[in-house]
Amino acid sequence: MNAHLLGIEERGWEALSSPDPRAFCEQWLADDAVIVVPGAVIDRATFLAALTHERPWTWHRIEDPRTVELTEGAAVLMYRVVAQREDHPEFVGLLSSVYASREGRWQLVLHQQTPAHVPG
Repeated sequence: MNAHLLGIEERGWEALSSPDPRAFCEQWLADDAVIVVPGAVIDRATFLAALTHERPWTWHRIEDPRTVELTEGAAVLMYRVVAQREDHPEFVGLLSSVYASREGRWQLVLHQQTPAHVPG
């Protein structure tokens, strides 16, 4: 399961690194998906609308992925990511993505991002 969910998450990052991520994100996100970022809880519609205003990621690296199966058909993928957008500082975060198997496919139902402190 870890490899499968990690593959989906990786495709999500690849989509968000492309000029037009909307088509993938519409399939990837469950209708009731929620994204939690510092200072905001965002629903699916708000996230999809914001895609037109965001610059694509230039590069990303997923580190230390782990999966915990919550129930049959539900799991959380946790990892550290290092990523960057053009003309922006590097983003380092601790991320969690909760997936549910619905209608025969895995969909993202909750995604949470916490900026990570980088010692230095």
